[in-house]
Amino acid sequence: MSADKYDFNAYDTVIALALTEYLKERNYKAELRNVVETGTVDGAALADLLNRAVAWSKGGLNASSDRYTEEMKQAVNVALTDFSGTRYVQSMDVGFCQFLEDFYHDRIK
Repeated sequence: MSADKYDFNAYDTVIALALTEYLKERNYKAELRNVVETGTVDGAALADLLNRAVAWSKGGLNASSDRYTEEMKQAVNVALTDFSGTRYVQSMDVGFCQFLEDFYHDRIK
């Protein structure tokens, strides 16, 4: 995933990381189909998906003995404090929509 391609800021990158990790453990096509299959983004479905991904990431990221990984995990948890999928969707940039489309259509390496 290239954050530059989607013009992500640091917060968008954290959200995309949480979503990507969450979807790795699920049928990502089924999860994203509800959000982007029609060629438009269903805001309510995306907000729900992001809320689930963020909740999972707060407890689901694996513990690591690597100091850098643990610090990154702590930074993600701090960044996601009080996260709201609805608020994020209301203010997200078009780059996040493109990221979702690319993810759904297997265009992310």
